[in-house]
Amino acid sequence: MEITKILQGLCLLICCLIMLNDEVVIGEDETIVDLTILESAVSKGAVCLDGTPPAYYYEKGRGEGANNWIIYFRGGEWCYNVMDCLARTTTERGSSKYAPKQRSFYGILSNNKTINPDFYNWNRVMVIYCDGSSFTGDVEIVDPITNLHFRGARIFLALIENFLEKGMKNAKNAILSGGSAGGLPALIHCDRFKALLPNSARVKCLADGSYFLHRKHKKEMTFMDTVNEGLIKLHINKTFPGYYEDLFSNTCSASLVKTLQDFNTNNSFSDFFFLPQKLYYSRMVKGTMQLWLRAIFTLLIVLITEGHPVDITYLQSAVATGAVCLDGSPPAYHFDKGFGAGVNNWFIQLEGGAWCNNATTCLERTKTRLGSSKLMVKTVSFSGILSNKAKFNPDFYNWNRIRIRYCDGSSFTGDVEAADPKTKVFYRGARIFSAVMEDFLAKGMKNAQNAILAGCSAGSLAAILHCDRFKGLLPPGAKVKCLSDAGFFINTQTISGTSHIEQFYSEVVNTHGSAKNLPQSCTSRLKPGLCFFPQNVAQQIQTPLFLVNAAYDSWQIKNILAPGVADPRGTWRNCKLDILKCSSAQLQTMQAFRSEFLKALNSLGPSSTRGYYINSCYAHCQTGTQETWLRDDSPVLSGTTIAKAVGDWYYERKQFQEIDCPYPCNKTCKNRNFE
Repeated sequence: MEITKILQGLCLLICCLIMLNDEVVIGEDETIVDLTILESAVSKGAVCLDGTPPAYYYEKGRGEGANNWIIYFRGGEWCYNVMDCLARTTTERGSSKYAPKQRSFYGILSNNKTINPDFYNWNRVMVIYCDGSSFTGDVEIVDPITNLHFRGARIFLALIENFLEKGMKNAKNAILSGGSAGGLPALIHCDRFKALLPNSARVKCLADGSYFLHRKHKKEMTFMDTVNEGLIKLHINKTFPGYYEDLFSNTCSASLVKTLQDFNTNNSFSDFFFLPQKLYYSRMVKGTMQLWLRAIFTLLIVLITEGHPVDITYLQSAVATGAVCLDGSPPAYHFDKGFGAGVNNWFIQLEGGAWCNNATTCLERTKTRLGSSKLMVKTVSFSGILSNKAKFNPDFYNWNRIRIRYCDGSSFTGDVEAADPKTKVFYRGARIFSAVMEDFLAKGMKNAQNAILAGCSAGSLAAILHCDRFKGLLPPGAKVKCLSDAGFFINTQTISGTSHIEQFYSEVVNTHGSAKNLPQSCTSRLKPGLCFFPQNVAQQIQTPLFLVNAAYDSWQIKNILAPGVADPRGTWRNCKLDILKCSSAQLQTMQAFRSEFLKALNSLGPSSTRGYYINSCYAHCQTGTQETWLRDDSPVLSGTTIAKAVGDWYYERKQFQEIDCPYPCNKTCKNRNFE
């Protein structure tokens, strides 16, 4: 079961952290080192994913270490499909434009003899990682659609040539090193590195946290198989040595497994794991480690007591009607049957996961769970509004509770008759919605007494767009309402003044042929793309609707207000990850976003049947997570939890229409991303 795998994986992580806790060293006397851009590499085709030159940080050796060199490659996982690689081009991991102008050197790169006695006076180099292939890629042709460059191996050679010119040609001692994905080059290029240096030099290689486990299954590809296949397809030409597969061999001993609380790799939560990097990040203080341990123990307790696993159901019969995922696989859902007084009550949650807006991005989704049911996990944990425990979900715990998986990329609105002739991608989101609803009606929803159509994010938008249609499918006597969680996406400009989200939604609607499935009350007066914005649709919805949203919705801040294309220098990167790291100017911009959000909400006008819970948390999707739905420490607004507000509204015990005061007034907010 998936929940069991998650628990086992967290246990493993806890054990690793406990063992590392005693080995942590507090950093001191750090050195600030400037960035060097290797412009000359561009003419050799040695460039980052976006075509920018490679870069590194270099501190010159001194004294007896003047002819000794340590080259450290930064890590950062891999990109193994076009979508992932394209996303990296707006970060340091795909473009040297986003690399910090300075970095601190510590750990094995420290120049402090007390901390780094053996290598403190060497020439020490840190190479930024911007190719996504562990410095192995070499594809001559630039991707014509995305302008991506897969040139990791060329970067490696260009950098080494540069270091040789700087004096490494006279090296007496040298180490090729790195952490995680940056440690793989220390294995893959080890012999090549040695061959470039003087015969008399002592040359060795050091890989930190880079010996990734590879579990082989008879019938299923592991995640690492997927990574490997994608890497080879996108990046690799002739750079890998013949022993590549051995890098992922499984060497867990029985004693180690026993030590890690009888962790069994056959039932592990994943097919590989990363050990924290002790080499370079060894300055992590014990207090931070203890915070991590406390957080993970808390998460374990939550998973054990609050969530319950529900298996997947594939709707094979839908294929005949053309109701299929982007890749043509059948739609799927997870169904936990109602009981007791809730046997004739139905709660339908539509899963979220953003959108794809053209042939390229939709094709890339077919390689993920968001485009193919073949890649979905078999079991998910139901918690929050999907919980089957009265303590955690008092108003809906015994209802029939369903999560519909999202694999169409259009918020269940697409309907193009023919598959794309080039990509073989199907745009059939609206058909999926109809097919699963017919299935639920046959399973007993035709006798529903109470029903809610809900969703999270892109699924929440679907709940708004299909709200009246959903009500029309159910018995006239049924109480039917709709719940939107983090689905009130607003039409506003980016920090650079562009209408990014408006253009994006227009492309989504055009690609998927969604116009005919959007509310006619909107499309009759506005361009179809504008009818993806709830502010243009919700006022005309006849079915009672409740909106749960953060005024500082973290997804909207990241992707509507400050998307990568509007922030080429990455000045919003840290702020988007953690609101506590936002500057006063950035917070002012976010306050303006809140004002725009409330303006869009107020444009809907008054309604006695509409409810809303607009808090000032930095969050996205709050009903499906127990921590934010209903717990002793859950966020509150006017002294009310989200669970209480939604329940009171649905059962008409009390109307709830509340808007929080501006950030940071609400001290009950978690301000964490549940995306």
